[in-house]
Formats: sequence, structure tokens, C-alpha cells
Amino acid sequence: MPPLEPRVPYLRDLRAFLASSARTTRNQDRIPLVSDSHDISIPLEAWAWDPAGLNARQIQLNDGRQVIQVRLELGLLQMEMTGRPDGTRPQGQETWLDVAIKGGDSSLTEDALQASIRAEILQLFQRVAAARALGIAQLVLHDADGILKRMDWCHGEGDDAARIESLRPQALLLRARAGAELAMAAGRPDAARKALASGLEDLSQCLPHDQFDARPEVAALREMHALLVPRLPASQRVELQTRLAEALASENYELAAILRNEIRQLLD
Repeated sequence: MPPLEPRVPYLRDLRAFLASSARTTRNQDRIPLVSDSHDISIPLEAWAWDPAGLNARQIQLNDGRQVIQVRLELGLLQMEMTGRPDGTRPQGQETWLDVAIKGGDSSLTEDALQASIRAEILQLFQRVAAARALGIAQLVLHDADGILKRMDWCHGEGDDAARIESLRPQALLLRARAGAELAMAAGRPDAARKALASGLEDLSQCLPHDQFDARPEVAALREMHALLVPRLPASQRVELQTRLAEALASENYELAAILRNEIRQLLD
């Protein structure tokens, strides 16, 4: 007499689970044994994961290379600081963008190349996030600019292309903010303001007009720009603004232009 099939669904699920566990136990006989050097529990225990923020550090390896490491909840991510974050050299080139520019294997289809460049963009975003957490503005600027160059190279339709393009405002924010931070560190507030203004202009070119003011990237650059603009004395500022408003109301555009220039010169 054949065994009765359990009528209760969870009993059938339990039978399937037990059968799967038996197969897993048999498969364990084929798992290779490795030395303790492959065990990453020691570095993980030495660097506890903090859920409050991005856990990143810059270290120098025994061969002299400097890398960025990011502590994840269940592991460790290591990225090179030059070239591709994963350290690979596609088709002997430094990056997939180099393959696209200089030419690669003739068997590589255009769709495959585009997909590789989009994947490279996502890798660079990961390194940018870590570099920003570490305050390495030069690397943030370099990678953000590299991301935008890859976005300009990519084309085509589909969900993947649209998802990558939707990240353009974030890349523009990262580039403008890093440029401003480097300018301020060099004692050039004028250059910092220009970097932020250029970032806002770039955002205006890629965002729909009705969404521009509501975007967080725009708000972030405007806030940073406001902090860098020297403040006029309240009385002088009010007087200039009042005279400018009166000139515009009376359609005295020549005077309005002069007043605008006067305000701009005082701010600069």
C-alpha cells in the first residue's frame, strides 16, 4: 500500500525540506578544505560593523597599494583607488570606457559593451560613496566626472538605460560639491561658487523645468552656495534691492542693470 500523501500543506513542505537537507549533507563531502588564510572572520571581528553610517577606511597593503575598504553587515568590500574599483582590466584596458574609446575585441557586441559600461558606472558610484565618507574630494571629483562621461557614452532604450540615466542628477551634485570643496580647501571661494553655479546650470539642463526647484540635488547646491556668498549689511542690501525693484517697476532697465552689477560686484 503506497504511503498516504499528507493532506496538510506544511507537512508536504517539511518533507521537501528534509529531502533538501539530506542532499545538502551529501554535498558537504565535496566542499574543499582551505587554509585559515581564507577565513575572513579575524578581520571582521577586528572591525565591527556600525549600522549608524557607512563604514569605510583607506589602508595601505603590503605591496604598497592603497585601497578603500567598506565594512558590510555580513562581510567586507575592498576597492582599488585607481582604474576600476574591482581591479580588473577588461581586454587589457584600464576600464570598459577605454575599451569603448580605443576599440576592443571585434567579437564584442555593442549591446554587451553598453551593458559593461553601465555596470562600471554602478561600481564607480560605490567608490564615490566610500570616498565621500572618507573626505577624499579629489577621488569623488574624478569618479563623478568619470560617471558622467560614461553616461554620455551610453545610449539606447530599456529599463537598464533609464535607471542609469536617472542617476545623472546625483552624479552632477557629487561633481559640483567635490569641486567646490577642493576650491575652498585651496582658499578659492570664488572658484567654489563658480563650481556650484556650474552644477546648478548642468542640473537645469537635465531636469524638467517643473521639477527643478523640488529636486534635493538643487536644494543641496543652493544651500552650499548660500553659505559661500558673503552677506551685505542688512541696510545696504535692503536699499539696493528696493532701488532695483523701483527701477524695474518704472521700466528703467538701464538703472536696473547698473544696480544688478553693483550688487553682483559687492557679492564677489
